Amino acid sequence: MSDPDIRILRRSTAAQAGITDSELRRQRRGDTLSKLSRGCYVPSVDVADLHPGKRHRLRVQAMGPPGPGYVLSHVSAAAWWDLALLGAADLSRVHFTRVGVGGGRITAVRHDHPAQLSPVELTQHQGMPVTTVARTLVDLARTAGQQVTVVAADHALHGQLITPVSLGAALAEANRLHGMAQARRTLALADGRAESPGETVLRLTLPPSFDAQVEIRDGHCGLVGRVDFADHEAMLIIEFDGRIKYRADGNGRSVEDVILAEKRREDALRELGYLVIRVVWSELYDIPALMRRIERARQEGLARRARGLVPTGSYFARPRIGL
Repeated sequence: MSDPDIRILRRSTAAQAGITDSELRRQRRGDTLSKLSRGCYVPSVDVADLHPGKRHRLRVQAMGPPGPGYVLSHVSAAAWWDLALLGAADLSRVHFTRVGVGGGRITAVRHDHPAQLSPVELTQHQGMPVTTVARTLVDLARTAGQQVTVVAADHALHGQLITPVSLGAALAEANRLHGMAQARRTLALADGRAESPGETVLRLTLPPSFDAQVEIRDGHCGLVGRVDFADHEAMLIIEFDGRIKYRADGNGRSVEDVILAEKRREDALRELGYLVIRVVWSELYDIPALMRRIERARQEGLARRARGLVPTGSYFARPRIGL
């Protein structure tokens, strides 16, 4: 699971190589080494730009297999499965579940949860005993925030790591656990159409008049574009503007080609009668201001429709993928 190019340096290995504890401390003070967990380090340059979820995977790897009767679980299992995790996820401890009887334990670096897990909720992944993706999402939904959970669930559904049926089965299996009412409410919001965490966060804030992943076609049934969100009545399209859209696409198109193609696509949507606005990550940190901006655009679109303007072509919202 962890990046094979990132080498974990253990204190015991360093000692065998003649590197003293004082040298390790000096390298940490000089930002040459970063500490993952007790006695485990990585070169700072290798982790400087790592997403917190990927850095957490390194901490799990450094800690190693949890021992008999324990499995990786909760947010740590989500990181190990490489599910999308928002920065709001609490990654301060590595989480394990102790299978069977016994109490839990919390230390500065580790959280052990007691639970009765059935065989269908357990698996091995990349050499680590871990809860299945579906059970991991149930535990995440019971203990983490709504956005963190739905982002991870959308990622799992979109990537076909789970199905709505397997997610429903996991909820039924864990039915009597504490926090299941919250888990059911939260996972009911999951929708596998989302193609990025930003789309999920934006979807959770939009009014119900918006459809997700809408195909817009021209009068000749030619596909003009599949857009992130659209309000057909208000003739309004919203695109989440992630930077990944503006990278070279691997088909020989440069960044400039990708940007030009996106502009042409947007122009074609406007020619069909739609208003198009773009939302960037920074706007998701001020939801009230974003909602005011979207509502102004909606009112403009509704006013245009009231004047007799209607979009041409066809409009098809892809079916929801969820419970």
